[in-house]
Amino acid sequence: MIKAAEKIEEYTNIHLDNYKNASIEIIRINTERLVDEDITSLIKEPPLISMDGIKNKILTLSKDSNMIVKTEKLNELLSQYREELLNKIEDIKDIRNEPYINEIMNFTPTRDTEIIDLDNVNQEKVNRKICRKIREYTKDSLTKNIVANFSKLYKSTSEEEKINEIELKFKKYLKTTYLKQLKENVQIKIMVKDRTLINMVAEQGERYLFTKENSYIFKKESIT
Repeated sequence: MIKAAEKIEEYTNIHLDNYKNASIEIIRINTERLVDEDITSLIKEPPLISMDGIKNKILTLSKDSNMIVKTEKLNELLSQYREELLNKIEDIKDIRNEPYINEIMNFTPTRDTEIIDLDNVNQEKVNRKICRKIREYTKDSLTKNIVANFSKLYKSTSEEEKINEIELKFKKYLKTTYLKQLKENVQIKIMVKDRTLINMVAEQGERYLFTKENSYIFKKESIT
């Protein structure tokens, strides 16, 4: 009988490890899709020119000041900005994965029906950190690739006063509108993925309990 109990405990531990590993895989896939698909879609060049807020703002401000923009140069700087930012946001995956995976790795059920509860993770804290990092990366990449090269956007470099005025208005737009809208859109993407993640891990927990309760290998009579 002791041997049977030991075997059941072994199977139970294996089952728990499989449950944890499956839940971790769900987290990794969910985070990859959040970053590689959802957040990336907010940064990549949009399919329509009319959807490119940064480009349109520069063109509009320049037109209002009767300044001609070097379109090729603008496209080049925008591409550099986007490429750099897309590379930087890769570490968002670790920022999001770490607390969720830690919650799973530290999970030790104290009762037979207990399952992993990702609501224990301080999601608000994690999401604030993600938004803060994206804002930081975006601001740095915009400053380095576009703002620092702003004068290179114009065919006439003799209109320094006009260029400076346009640059000031553009930086105000970035601070008051663009970064704010980006944050709001990122928050929406995160909220949707968080809910999906919690539901999928909960479903995994239900399967874990169902198998644990109904599988023959967890019955003493299957071993004796």
